[in-house]
Amino acid sequence: MPRVLLASVLLLVLPGCLGERPPETPRSAQYPTASLTTLITYLENDGVEVRPMGLTVSTALLGIAHQLAVPGGALQVYEYASEAKAEADLAEVIRQGLLAQATSAYQRDRIVVVHFGDEPTVDRTLVRTLGMPRL
Repeated sequence: MPRVLLASVLLLVLPGCLGERPPETPRSAQYPTASLTTLITYLENDGVEVRPMGLTVSTALLGIAHQLAVPGGALQVYEYASEAKAEADLAEVIRQGLLAQATSAYQRDRIVVVHFGDEPTVDRTLVRTLGMPRL
């Protein structure tokens, strides 16, 4: 029993003594609901200038579409009534090849985010907030 306790303490304390940090938990695991508001907050907290450009129209995705200007490009954020609808719509659009101009596309909860641009800070924030891209 004492050896198990000692081993547990060493595993918890030793990395801190060596200057190692535990891996960062992705925001997508910390906060269960993705939304337009939380996405903008995370981008701004990471130093990304975000300019909401209003609603936009898409011929590919069916959700309510918001356009955001970000450094190096733009984001289109689509809101859906359910996670299942968001997931199915993005899967169909990818299958049909209708996002050829997009850099990447993400889906989490009831939103789909399509990124047109190449700014690394934006990419990192999207991955941490929404998970790995679907496209």
